[in-house]
Amino acid sequence: DTQKLTKLFRSFNFNYLVLSLIQFIEQDSTEKTKTSAHKLALKKISKLHQKIQLDAQNYLNLDIEARHKTRKNLKRLRYSLEFVSSLCDKKAVKKYLKLIKLAQESLGLYNDFIVAEELLTKLVNTQPQVWFALGWIAAEKQRVLQQSQQDLFDFAQISTLQ
Repeated sequence: DTQKLTKLFRSFNFNYLVLSLIQFIEQDSTEKTKTSAHKLALKKISKLHQKIQLDAQNYLNLDIEARHKTRKNLKRLRYSLEFVSSLCDKKAVKKYLKLIKLAQESLGLYNDFIVAEELLTKLVNTQPQVWFALGWIAAEKQRVLQQSQQDLFDFAQISTLQ
């Protein structure tokens, strides 16, 4: 987890976000600046939403790593929106976040099954009773995969914030 955080804080996107925030804070808070900041934020959110829409269309055909990347993009989208939510219509944000959270929970649960399966597979040779858990995980993983695809698709169908 520490390595993931370190990687996140060193990433271009995170540094760009911090620099953009500093620039935003340093600017005069005129109505023109607020409008341009609002448009810029929505443009970035819209681009990320479009990436997720593409993934949603093909989610069941994506490999595990690509599904995980979709999950991370969904999380990034949620945090970005929460950060700039005061610039947007409250009702639209609430609806948008509700659908993001549903999809994020489903994709997170699917990821938990992937991790559990990897860990338990390593124990099969020394603990054969793990086979039962692996069978249950395999069945649940497929059910959760279908649910996460549907939740992601439902989210992708909404338009980005206006």
